[in-house]
Order: sequence, then structure tokens, then C-alpha cells
Amino acid sequence: VATVDDTWLVTAITAWSATITVKTDDRWLTDSCSCEIYVVPITSFQLNKSTTSITYWNTEQLSVTITPNNATYQWVTWTSSNPSVATVDDNWLVTSVWEWNCTITATSNDWVHSASCSVTVNLIHVTWISLNKNSVTVNAWEQEQLTATITPSNANIKTVTWSSSNTWVSK
Repeated sequence: VATVDDTWLVTAITAWSATITVKTDDRWLTDSCSCEIYVVPITSFQLNKSTTSITYWNTEQLSVTITPNNATYQWVTWTSSNPSVATVDDNWLVTSVWEWNCTITATSNDWVHSASCSVTVNLIHVTWISLNKNSVTVNAWEQEQLTATITPSNANIKTVTWSSSNTWVSK
């Protein structure tokens, strides 16, 4: 309920009552103080966004406004309805993981208040790939550099795989 340290500082932990007692080292003399500890309840608990859209493997910072400023339970627990779509850390940062929808929920430590944000993760797909040359003529043991251009340039997954239809030619 309450703690007291060597500097006589009383720290309230939760609502209830406690008696703080001081004793001399020989324990003959004592005095005490009755403490009533009250909870300042949360009257408003709001997220800065109720919906958001994030592109694949990007982040979105959420925040909670708790009223009043001196509410007893200021701690917030964050959860994701689908961590394979988006995760949320203790710093209220949402990270997209894969394309889909989920809900990020913030819950006050009094377990009375909560707020949610609907998250849509968008994956920007490659719509076109083209090479810088349609054909090349190369002498044996020479090289020719090809370049692949991906459209759109802001596609999330731009990994390409190169292959040859004939890696060995003999006469």
C-alpha cells in the first residue's frame, strides 16, 4: 500500500490505508501516522488515431491521452489482434509485418479503459519488370551487364531472381 525509505519519504503504491511507524533503535519510543491513499481515476482515455494505413514493413507511432494528468494508473498495455500483420512495442510503435488488417488495442492498467486503432497494412506490389536490353550478342568469355527496372519504384518487395535457359553451351 505504501513504502517509506530511510529519508522518511512515503510513497503511495495503491489505494487503501496504511500506518507508517517510526521507532527508536532500542524500540522503546515509537510514533505513527495513519495514511489514507486514494486513487485518482481516469476520466478519459483516447488514442491519437482510430484507424491508420501502413505500407509493408513501415511503422506508425500511436499515442494515448489520459485525463486527468495525475491519474493514478498511467501505465498502458498494448496488444495486437494479429501479430503476423502488425506488432506494437512498449514505446507505442506499430510495425507492419504483412499485408492484411488487425486491431491495436491500448488498455489502462486499471483495466477499465481501453481504446483501439484499426490498422490496414498495404503491400505495394510489383506491376511490371523490364530489362534494359531486349537482346545482346556477346563473344565467348565476354560479359554484358543487364539491368532490371521494377515498376512501381516504391514496391515493397523488389527482390528478383536471375536465371539462364542454357548455362552450358558446347559444339
